[in-house]
Amino acid sequence: MNCPRSAILDARMEVFQDDTGRRQNELAAFAHCGADGYGILRGVSAWVRCKVSERMSTDRRFRPYERLRLKRDFDRVFREGKALHFEKLSIRARPNDRRVSRLGISVGKRHGGAVRRNRIRRVFLAAYRLNKESVTGRLDIVILPRPNWKEITLESVSPVLCEALQKISEAFAGA
Repeated sequence: MNCPRSAILDARMEVFQDDTGRRQNELAAFAHCGADGYGILRGVSAWVRCKVSERMSTDRRFRPYERLRLKRDFDRVFREGKALHFEKLSIRARPNDRRVSRLGISVGKRHGGAVRRNRIRRVFLAAYRLNKESVTGRLDIVILPRPNWKEITLESVSPVLCEALQKISEAFAGA
């Protein structure tokens, strides 16, 4: 199973002329959705206005109900969940009875000061948002990055996290 591509969107595009008078109909890479159901897609050479398809189901936002917040929820995942260990991170998960999967990120003090720990959390959260379609089923997931990971960037985290989410989904496929 391939990791989802964050840059390609399934959308119907309405062709219009940009400010130079050229017709624009190229596939775009970034989307900004408006309240009227239209989105602005940034193409290779211009901004393109498009109507987002009804079958487009990739919601990249991270809603408050998708977050593990309470200590008892974290403790339940650590106590009852399965663990998978990778070179740069560990991931724990357990099935939940909610409608969506929830994520918690636990970064210990061994990673450094508060600024570095919060940056690590933000990078992992962004990587999860881009790869959350990889999670099949409804799981409570806790991500534990290892302190030996020196250079934590979105480009280095995303493929590792995608692989981990796929493996944890496979482990819970029958649950």
